[in-house]
Amino acid sequence: MNKIEIDQFCQISYAGSLSSSPEEDKLCFIKSIANLDANKYESNLWLYEKEKSFRQLTYGKSDKKPIWLDNETLAFFSNRNTEDKDDKTRIYSIAVNGGEASLLLETCHEISSFDVLDPTHWLVHFTYHPDRFELQQQQDHKGLKEYKESVEGWSEFDEIPFWSNGEGHTSKQRNALGILDLESKKIELLTDQLTDVYQYDLHPNKQEVVYIYNCFKNVMSIYNSIGLIDLKTKEKKEINHNDAFMHERCQFDPSGQIIMLGTNGNICGLNENSYFYKIDSLSHQVEMLSKHLDASTGSSIGSDVAYGAGDDSDWLFTDKGMIFSSTQGHNCNLYLLNHEGLVSEITQVEGSVYNYAKMGDSIIFNGLLDHKPMEIFNFTINGIQKLSDFNGGYGETIFLSVPEPLNYINNEGVEIEGWVIKPKDFNSKRRYPAILDIHGGPKTAYSSVYFHEMQYWASEGFVVIYCNPRGSDGKGNAFSDIRGKYGTIDYTDLMGFVDHALEQCPWINHEQLGVTGGSYGGFMTNWIVGHTQRFKAAATQRSIANWVTEYSVTDIGYYFVKDQIGATPWENIEKLWDDSPLKYADQIKTPLLILHSEEDYRCWLSEGLQMFTALKVNQVPSKMVMFYGENHELSRSGKPKNRVKRLKEITTWMKNHLQTKIDD
Repeated sequence: MNKIEIDQFCQISYAGSLSSSPEEDKLCFIKSIANLDANKYESNLWLYEKEKSFRQLTYGKSDKKPIWLDNETLAFFSNRNTEDKDDKTRIYSIAVNGGEASLLLETCHEISSFDVLDPTHWLVHFTYHPDRFELQQQQDHKGLKEYKESVEGWSEFDEIPFWSNGEGHTSKQRNALGILDLESKKIELLTDQLTDVYQYDLHPNKQEVVYIYNCFKNVMSIYNSIGLIDLKTKEKKEINHNDAFMHERCQFDPSGQIIMLGTNGNICGLNENSYFYKIDSLSHQVEMLSKHLDASTGSSIGSDVAYGAGDDSDWLFTDKGMIFSSTQGHNCNLYLLNHEGLVSEITQVEGSVYNYAKMGDSIIFNGLLDHKPMEIFNFTINGIQKLSDFNGGYGETIFLSVPEPLNYINNEGVEIEGWVIKPKDFNSKRRYPAILDIHGGPKTAYSSVYFHEMQYWASEGFVVIYCNPRGSDGKGNAFSDIRGKYGTIDYTDLMGFVDHALEQCPWINHEQLGVTGGSYGGFMTNWIVGHTQRFKAAATQRSIANWVTEYSVTDIGYYFVKDQIGATPWENIEKLWDDSPLKYADQIKTPLLILHSEEDYRCWLSEGLQMFTALKVNQVPSKMVMFYGENHELSRSGKPKNRVKRLKEITTWMKNHLQTKIDD
């Protein structure tokens, strides 16, 4: 079997944004693949019909979820045949049974999604900025271009957050709801210029919309509101709980009742698992539905081959109850919430379900299952059937090492799930270098799903070990709650796991250990090398070095740091500094590679720069690689060439400092 090539991920197809037709006999989705030569992702619409093969619908960029206009016609966003940077929204329609796509709408408004109200009016979710709105109303493209050119030299901030990872500078910018007149292309605002609409759902009768929003001036709160808008009278009603609440999602059920997901955070703050509630559409009384659910909804399973997969599907309603996805343990499956409030698992996959949609008596979902790249599956009472074979040839001629469970019980009697990936041409009589890979979050989870970087390292002769320490998702609130404990119990879990791996895998050379991770994993990498010298090489990615600066300059820092670390610079700066890896940088001896993206506003560039400066001053072998035009998502959805560069830098660093010659 051949070794995996560093750019092998460019041969993997990704399927996401599943959407079933009104009569549930067709399924549309976006199929994407990385194009290394063009240094971008090519995304097109595909169609699936029962008992028929998959077929491609479009041949131009289509990277937003398609919308069914009727059972035979789709609308989709695209910049086909135009310049990618001309700042116009173009929406096309296409008949699924044949014919060319036709331009349905071209507008200067930045629309992200819409619902059809009648032949000439849409409910739209769009980006609103007071300085641009009137020019957009007039469809003055020239004026917008001149405005953009006039402010190229500066940005004005008068609120926090002032930027957002992947979105850029966001001061005064809001996600708004409005009614678009297709003829005039003007939008009637339903929300005001201070209201940011996080998520919404249109009532089946198209007369009312429920939405989750945050209305703020100067400082955005972590708590938000839920409300209703009457689309005829434009009257708005707030239907909040009595206490401060973090509403996560809302949706009408078929009867018009509102199902809402959220929590007050009283148990474990920002990372607390949410509960389902029912809100009566008339009285607005709130009733908790999922009384015994202590799990997160959606997929928290990490992978670098899940581009565009998403987990934003609508909940599905049947006569037995409501279907949703949830991460429990190290897998994400589909679950049923019945009318009595009891939750039961309805799929039992090893891996992760991401998107899902209903087609008659079937549920169609995309997922990473059985340690293979993404495919589309059909679930019925008879079991799970793989429908697509987009990646069927992948792995037939290359070496793939299936992760093997390596669980252990920590010193407090808590089970920590972990895995080991053996290297290519494994021989138990030899000794191999190993890389500890730490996930982000911290409230995410590793699983046995396919992970390109880990498989590449295995092909290059490394053992890869990884686990879910306390702080990870999938095991309830108590397990994930490490507020005020970063670098303590999670650190002991990780080091205990390494000890366990060395004990159970005597073919790992304990003198050739490397460690890497991104985001929270980058924080832990920084922390680890400041507290132990057992690792001979380290690579920290999109990391946190200093909680004081992380608090002050990142898009979520001002509320995340206080919630997770338990302090602010004014209340207890000593706590922030004591918990910062930078404090211990003068104790680092491990060669450290630092990778950071220029536009990472989640863990800003200054975090990597501070660590790099400290290492150089203290004469520690170190190198920093900064990626232009990338953000916090570099390893998962960054430009293909930059993803290759990142992985090459980490691998070369580990080889050079771990002396990767395999011992006989």
